[in-house]
Amino acid sequence: MKKLFLIIFSLVLLFSCNTKHENKTINKTIGHDSLAPLQITVLSDLPESLHPKTMALNTLPKPRIVTVPISSGGSYSISNAKGEVTKMMLEPPVTKLLPVLLDAKGQEIKDNAGNTFIMGSGGVSNFSNFTTDNGLALDAIACSFKDKMGNLWFGSEGGGVSRYDGKSFTTFSTAQGLASNIVRSIAEDKTGKLWFGTYGGGVSRYDGKTFTTFSTAQGLADNNVNCITEDNKGNMWFGTQSGGACRYDGKSFTTFSIDQGLANNQISSIVEDNKGNMWFGTGGAGVSRYDGNCEAITNNKDKEYVRKSFTTFSTAQGLANNNVNCIAKDKMGNLWFGTGGGGVSRYDGNSEAITATNKKDKKYASKSFTTFTTAQGLANNHVFSIIEDRYGNMWFGTYEGGVSRYDGNCEVITNTNKKDKKYVDKAFTTFSTAQGLANNIVRSIVEDNAGNLWFGTYGG
Repeated sequence: MKKLFLIIFSLVLLFSCNTKHENKTINKTIGHDSLAPLQITVLSDLPESLHPKTMALNTLPKPRIVTVPISSGGSYSISNAKGEVTKMMLEPPVTKLLPVLLDAKGQEIKDNAGNTFIMGSGGVSNFSNFTTDNGLALDAIACSFKDKMGNLWFGSEGGGVSRYDGKSFTTFSTAQGLASNIVRSIAEDKTGKLWFGTYGGGVSRYDGKTFTTFSTAQGLADNNVNCITEDNKGNMWFGTQSGGACRYDGKSFTTFSIDQGLANNQISSIVEDNKGNMWFGTGGAGVSRYDGNCEAITNNKDKEYVRKSFTTFSTAQGLANNNVNCIAKDKMGNLWFGTGGGGVSRYDGNSEAITATNKKDKKYASKSFTTFTTAQGLANNHVFSIIEDRYGNMWFGTYEGGVSRYDGNCEVITNTNKKDKKYVDKAFTTFSTAQGLANNIVRSIVEDNAGNLWFGTYGG
């Protein structure tokens, strides 16, 4: 029988802005010259006892490997921190087909390519749900990631992290050297090493053979790490729960906090834009843009970058809500901000390929925020995760509303193809447990190499 997990958490709701705002005024821009100096910790300067701890897998218990069954039968055992062992019975993944359009005779209606129509849209889809019954570490999934080899990684809220290779789940936990079994974020650096942001243990780096853990003892701002990203220079950025953001260059940690102009020390998401600016989503103070990462500057007249400043955007400038849970960059360079109560905001001021000849394009010249809420069809105004699929659709994982797909971002529409109502309508389509989704709380979304979308929920 599938094991149930009760997850209790609270959301801080400030206030929402359900209308579109266009405002060129910036809330605040703070340069480093007038603020506290950066906190920099060089690892080589630390005593030997405080150097990062490395755990070799070949000296520890082997990770648990469970092959996803194709029929009922079989079992495996898991143990908790108290040493209590639970026997898990294995079952094949549950697959539920989405409802398709039928004709008067009850036969499926298909297009010229033989595809059925799902809820009025073309294509064939279904949900296959994977849980602890199939070998997943835990049903409560906090984050997901696809590595360069195509493996999928799922960080859980207490069971460690599971790797899925298409056939089996391999689970890594503190027994194999992971810093903590609560894994909130995953990223891969340019060398192929994986980084796991944990709650309570700092961050662990995995090279395929060993786990190396970095914590406050090595200069990390806080041991509760909510997000990780690598910039175009190879620096790793860590957003923490209460210590601000840390940049790691391979030798030292540099911490940015409210003392340097960051809007808030609770960082939930970090994204680098096309110009090299770093954007930080905060818990309660909006989003901060840092231009000090764009340091390949020869023109000193460009004051925006030379002064290495933080610029903060909030509801005053049109952001939907000041609690920013996630940030995503689409193929056009627009930034999407998923908020805790205000829906999702799209910022087009980042797509500024603007010259004197195209400033008439008000969409970009205005640098505006456009907000989408339940009033426009979004499933829920609390948005936890955002991804753009290979077709240009935007997907939004929500709290208790399931997942919404927005096709209005696929605007490659001319007079010759306006008959393509899927895009012209610019509609939201919502999928929930009614259509086969494992749970309506969707914390993460990842697309695999085959184009399948994986939704990390509190139910698998």
